[in-house]
Amino acid sequence: MIDDPAERLLAERSCERLVLEFVRELDLGEPGAVAELFTSDGVWEWPEGDRAIRGREALRAYFGSRPPTGSPAGFAATSW
Repeated sequence: MIDDPAERLLAERSCERLVLEFVRELDLGEPGAVAELFTSDGVWEWPEGDRAIRGREALRAYFGSRPPTGSPAGFAATSW
């Protein structure tokens, strides 16, 4: 846990920006670019079952298989 309020605020803001970038790239940008938001050994797991995608290249292939949607939900999430 971060004790310094300023450091905590900066960490929280960094997390918010990461989530917003994820949504923007996935919905409105280039879905394959989502993989760049992960570390090289990043993992995308589903909440149930044993389904997981491991590694940036596998993540790029998975997210890249999704076409940009231009969804209103993505726009709403990135405009606040």
